[in-house]
Amino acid sequence: MQNVLVMMQVTEQDQRDLEKMNAYHFTYSDRKSTTDEQLADAEIIIGMPSMEQIRKAPKLTWIQTPSAGTDMYRDLPESIRLSNAYGVYGPFIAEYMVGCVFLVAKQWPQYMHQQRERQWKENGALQQIRGMKVLSVGMGSIGSEFLKRMHALGAECYGVRRTVHDQPDYVKELRPTSDFDDLLGEMDAVALSMPETPETIHLFNEERMRKMKQSAILINVGRGSAIDTDALLKMTGQGWFSGVCLDVLDPEPLPLNHPLWTMPQVHITPHISGRYYVNGIQQAVMGLIKENLQLAAEGKDPVHQVNHSLGY
Repeated sequence: MQNVLVMMQVTEQDQRDLEKMNAYHFTYSDRKSTTDEQLADAEIIIGMPSMEQIRKAPKLTWIQTPSAGTDMYRDLPESIRLSNAYGVYGPFIAEYMVGCVFLVAKQWPQYMHQQRERQWKENGALQQIRGMKVLSVGMGSIGSEFLKRMHALGAECYGVRRTVHDQPDYVKELRPTSDFDDLLGEMDAVALSMPETPETIHLFNEERMRKMKQSAILINVGRGSAIDTDALLKMTGQGWFSGVCLDVLDPEPLPLNHPLWTMPQVHITPHISGRYYVNGIQQAVMGLIKENLQLAAEGKDPVHQVNHSLGY
């Protein structure tokens, strides 16, 4: 019987379901209150332990995260298997991204401000979604689900991924990450949903962002480090972008006195687009965790194992 340390909030029903798995002995805690004794006994951890906590777990062989992002485990020893919740968050975050496009294209922030000021005036033509050219930089679950929805709305969709293989029917063109700059000048919206790797840090620097339309919409739901924050601040101050929607930032959280907060075309949310304790996400994540524990108990590999060298 393997010792499993559950370092995340689970419902009473989830606990009852887990306890039915005779191959495991479960201990429940959370990241802040986990003791050294619990870590010393843990062979499997369900949750997001810190690297310091991992070093206190000499018996640890496997970490199953409730998150899709695992870049914080870039230095995890190869001897410890790592699996994530890839695929669970795609539909939820994609809805947020579609909302961002509507937010900017239909000028909702401007009209909400005018309502508060009791102003009745038009601000010019609204942008139509049908026919809009949309680029997803990152074609994992999140980027793919986003483009599926934009395609259904009539947008012309393009994708960028690390390696190009089968092209989905809802994508007009698929490019490798090394070759997409010439697309940027045509795009009405560019959405980033990449994990953090050495190659993605500041992928959108000033030079690359200036290749975009000055009227483009920029969305980031992946990792804040994909965008050079200083360059973004400079460009928004010069009137670039009809809207910038950021659910992730660098640094995160953004300091209270950072001028990006007050840029009129920048819309910031506190990393909530795929928050775990929302609607059906928790149930979907727990379903995946239970499936992987069952697979491991049968001597099979869990799904969505992370490649240590790639970081996803």
